[in-house]
Amino acid sequence: MQPADRTVVVSGALQGSGVLLTDRLVLTCAHVVRGSSGCHLGHPDVAGPVPATVAWIDHDLDVALLQAASPVLPVGPARLGLVDTRQALDSCEITGFPRIQRYGAEKHAEADQYTATVLPMAVPLCSVR
Repeated sequence: MQPADRTVVVSGALQGSGVLLTDRLVLTCAHVVRGSSGCHLGHPDVAGPVPATVAWIDHDLDVALLQAASPVLPVGPARLGLVDTRQALDSCEITGFPRIQRYGAEKHAEADQYTATVLPMAVPLCSVR
C-alpha cells in the first residue's frame, strides 16, 4: 500500500482529509470535526460512508483522532516520525480531498495529489509553542 492510499475523506462539521493510522484510526484536523462527536469517512475503494467518532481532539494544535465503527481498509499500523533534516526533501507527496474539489451533479469528492519539496525549517517551526 502506498502512503497516498491511506488518505480518506472526513465529513464532519466541514469536509476535509485524514490519514489512516490503522484500519480504524484516522488522524485529521480538529477544525474539520469541530465540536461534533461523530462524522463519516470515505475512500474510493470503500462502498458508502463509514461512521466514526472523535476519540481525541486538541483545538489548539488543530488535530483530532477518529475511531471508525468498522475497519475502513485492511492496513497495518502507519509508521510515524519527525522530519529532522537541514536538507530540503524533494519529491514529497501531498494528498487529500479538499472541500472545493467536487464534481458532477452528485458532488462526488475528488482527490488532489501534489509533489512538493519540504523545506528544512518547515517542520521545526510548526512545533514551536
